[in-house]
Amino acid sequence: MTGVSSSHRLGSPHIHDILAAYERCGRASASVTHLHTTFPSLATERHARFDGLSESTVRTWFGKDHKLLPRFQRVVEESQQSVTRGPGLARPLDTHPDVEELEEIKSICSRCATKPALSSTSSSSAA
Repeated sequence: MTGVSSSHRLGSPHIHDILAAYERCGRASASVTHLHTTFPSLATERHARFDGLSESTVRTWFGKDHKLLPRFQRVVEESQQSVTRGPGLARPLDTHPDVEELEEIKSICSRCATKPALSSTSSSSAA
C-alpha cells in the first residue's frame, strides 16, 4: 500500500478490516499495530497486506470524536455501491496445465454422471 492515497485506501477491499480494527482498538496507532500483527506477510506474498498503512493515514480519517469523517464515509459508501458483480478475480492457478487437465476430467465425469447407467439386468438378458 506504499504510495497510495488516503482515499484510494478507503476504496480498498480491506477497508472494513481497517475500520473494524479502529473500532476495536480506539486509536490509529493501536489499530495499525493490530493489523500488522493479524495480517503478516504470507510465504507467497512479497509484502503483507497492511505493510504500507501508517498510523498518520488512519488518524486523518477520524475526527476527535473517533468517528469516520463525513468525506471519508462518502468514499466508503460509494465504493460499496460501485461493487460490480461478475466472475471476480482470476484464480492464480487457473492457467496451470494440471488445473486445465483436472477441469477437463471433472467435465467428463460430470457428463458421465448425467448419462443413465446400463443396468446389469439389461446386459445379462442380452447374452
